[in-house]
Amino acid sequence: MKLVLKNLNVGFGKEKKRLTVLKNISLQIKENEFISIIGPSGCGKTTLLNAIAGLIPYKGIIAIDEKKCIQDTKHPNKKIGFVFQHQNLFPWRTVFQNISYSLELKSLDKDTIKKKVREYIALVGLKGYEKYYPYQLSGGMQQRVGIARTLINEPDIVLMDEPFASLDKEARAEMQQFLLKLWEKHKKTILFVTHDIDEGIFLADRVVVLQKIPSSIKKEILVNIPRPRNAATMQSSAFLKIKQRILVK
Repeated sequence: MKLVLKNLNVGFGKEKKRLTVLKNISLQIKENEFISIIGPSGCGKTTLLNAIAGLIPYKGIIAIDEKKCIQDTKHPNKKIGFVFQHQNLFPWRTVFQNISYSLELKSLDKDTIKKKVREYIALVGLKGYEKYYPYQLSGGMQQRVGIARTLINEPDIVLMDEPFASLDKEARAEMQQFLLKLWEKHKKTILFVTHDIDEGIFLADRVVVLQKIPSSIKKEILVNIPRPRNAATMQSSAFLKIKQRILVK
């Protein structure tokens, strides 16, 4: 689905003490486009995702397929899924039970839940781990559970807030490849927040650079690097040129 942001503003506090975090953010995101959002710490990247998800109040327009989203922080848009940095999996529930949780809330019959959960467990490469608890999983595997838990609700737009930040270098590279394969197979519109410039370029069709608060869009850079991508991609001249454009003030 196509996502449009127009004159999006977010602030916290009242009157003279009000802190403006996002100022006049306007952005058009194509259907199935992979967007990376980067910028300095505290510039409002997570705030932007929270506004799009309907988790915080905002001024301006957020529209999905030209239909304006109704601002309702108590009932977030079901077309949008959110993958957080810390998955907060239920420690007392198994992999299967964590992924099935949202379906249980919908009161679906047990056979339907079982079939769908098995499908998504296979999709994220966790077949054989259905009865494992979160403490028995690596960080990367926990993230896969979190991604499956989000995707099983079949959102059209997926927001990802630094989901790989806590992983070591090897696990992070593995999850980047995993996410790209997943995206290429099951196209979704993705907004991916990261502090890692290399990661942002490697994953995306386009990189959006935010500046310090009050934050607006500083740059939009098209990543015209062919897919599929691999480790060698990050050493290519095209990749390094894009990185230089991001780093130049």
